[in-house]
Amino acid sequence: MQKNILYSLDKWIGECNEPRSVNPIWNVTNNVTAKLIANICIGEEASQHEDVIHSFAVLSDDMNIFFLLPPFLSIIHQKLHEFITVFNWV
Repeated sequence: MQKNILYSLDKWIGECNEPRSVNPIWNVTNNVTAKLIANICIGEEASQHEDVIHSFAVLSDDMNIFFLLPPFLSIIHQKLHEFITVFNWV
């Protein structure tokens, strides 16, 4: 995992010999974690392809909306919000 994190950070940020600003930090962190998730889910050899990493990045970006929902359904029942966030995308 550490090797993949260092590889992804080097790819997205690069050498920082000079001060550098990373404006879309969400995209950088999303692509770094997508490489890790792809490596865990489908294996090290298949996660070397850029289109696979991009697919996992898009998937994790689309899934974040379910985890960022406020727990407004907890008023009805405590587990209802958890049920919606976990099983809505299946």
